[in-house]
Amino acid sequence: MNAQPFWRVHARRVQKLARALSISLILGLCVSACTPVNLPQLPGTVPPKPDPIPDPKPDPVPDPVPDPKPDPLPDPTPVLTPRP
Repeated sequence: MNAQPFWRVHARRVQKLARALSISLILGLCVSACTPVNLPQLPGTVPPKPDPIPDPKPDPVPDPVPDPKPDPLPDPTPVLTPRP
């Protein structure tokens, strides 16, 4: 009996299987690279807090135009002058 190695007898099947596995591996890597992964938290660890969203700054309110100052009133206290 002339025994041949396994890879020679089933060379085409092995090539098709290897090609299919490599294509599925490449597609699997592409899909896993594009999907976010939520890893489970280890016991005793605190999950990170998300960054707070900053409040939008309100539009600056322009300063009101100040009213013109009225003339100052005279001092109500009388001025004492010495008697002659």
